[in-house]
Amino acid sequence: MQAHQYSRTAEAAAGLRAIHRRIDRPVIFDDPYAEALTSASLRLLARRPGLATWLMRDPLGLVNAARGHVVGRARFAEDKLAQAVAAGCGQYVIVGAGLDSFAARRPPGTEDVQVFELDHPATQAAKRQRLGLAAQVDWQRVSFVPIDFESQALAEALEACPEFDAQQPAFFSWLGTTPYLSREAIFATLASIAQLAAPGSEIALDFSVAHKSLARRRGAVMGLFLLAYTRWLSEPLIDNGLPRDAFVGECAKLGFLPQEVLDVAAVCARYFAASQPPLKSLPGTCFAHFVLE
Repeated sequence: MQAHQYSRTAEAAAGLRAIHRRIDRPVIFDDPYAEALTSASLRLLARRPGLATWLMRDPLGLVNAARGHVVGRARFAEDKLAQAVAAGCGQYVIVGAGLDSFAARRPPGTEDVQVFELDHPATQAAKRQRLGLAAQVDWQRVSFVPIDFESQALAEALEACPEFDAQQPAFFSWLGTTPYLSREAIFATLASIAQLAAPGSEIALDFSVAHKSLARRRGAVMGLFLLAYTRWLSEPLIDNGLPRDAFVGECAKLGFLPQEVLDVAAVCARYFAASQPPLKSLPGTCFAHFVLE
């Protein structure tokens, strides 16, 4: 992402959430503020379901898979968050928050949870402006923490936030960010979380496996198109992936014990078995839930 510019890929993700809400049944992840958060062109497309449905039928199924991945990862993370909150967790840290609308949506039972949004200041400013026009947000329950993941430790940024209590467990979500970071930055961020967070803290995230481990040619071709698109947005993906078991093993070395790891087949079976039009997820991606020992 360029300096002083909000994330264009975050804007695209909001657009996919908005389109999902309009054209997919059942709705896997209901985000009524996604239209307000996305670009004018994607907002217009979301408001024309017939046109959106037609345009989503690309030959490779890339847009369909990207939409499924975006809404699937959000549903996965917030399902895990709901369980953590029910067990008494009162802090929710959204790492790389992008144009997430949790602060406005506040699912039942999370009204008193303190939210910490970590992201680039330009993206945070754009989100606050757009969301503030669309919703009544209790900003007292939201702490915006500016950070550059490539050059700044998460622990350093979060420790500077007086509302965060490092003595109490927190739930972290980290979605749609790791594919844009170097492998070193990914594990440095996880190590920073492990250093700061109290035992019993949890994290839900998505990650990519190494491109060479993609067994199907179609998945590799989709990956190339996605890489070209993100380059066009000046936010290129990085082939930083490890095989699934190797990624989980590296996390375990940092103290993160795996609770659940879903590959594409498992994601589709859980969330998209009844979807019309049929939804998939991006090849070579996984959703994972860990607990810090």
